[in-house]
Amino acid sequence: MNLFFVQGLSDVRVVALNVPSQVRKGTEVELSCLYDLGNASLYSLKWFYRTNDTDLDEQEFFRYTPTIKPYKQFFPLDGINVNINKSEGGHVVISETNKKTTGNYKCEISVEGTFQTVAAEKSMIVMGHSKCY
Repeated sequence: MNLFFVQGLSDVRVVALNVPSQVRKGTEVELSCLYDLGNASLYSLKWFYRTNDTDLDEQEFFRYTPTIKPYKQFFPLDGINVNINKSEGGHVVISETNKKTTGNYKCEISVEGTFQTVAAEKSMIVMGHSKCY
């Protein structure tokens, strides 16, 4: 797991980023981002996708803002089919994975007031119809 910390934010941290390393094509997968805000309040939790480690162009595909309506927003990306009804806060459900779902997934947390941010990133590969171990 790659973690990115903003200096001076020792209380705000990503505790765990759960992104399976491999999934089967056509399956549903849940990504989760567990965090500790210390005494701060969550402003937003965003999910980003990029195709690989060398791709500098990350694209936001899901945003959760508990104090702003709509609380949940989905931004369509080819290969990432978010089930908006099953996604909430730090949990995002992607249905019908395909080869375009393969890539790096980043969870980014911003806190109220200062809007300072912490993030973590992991990669996921979508395999053919064979079993994943």
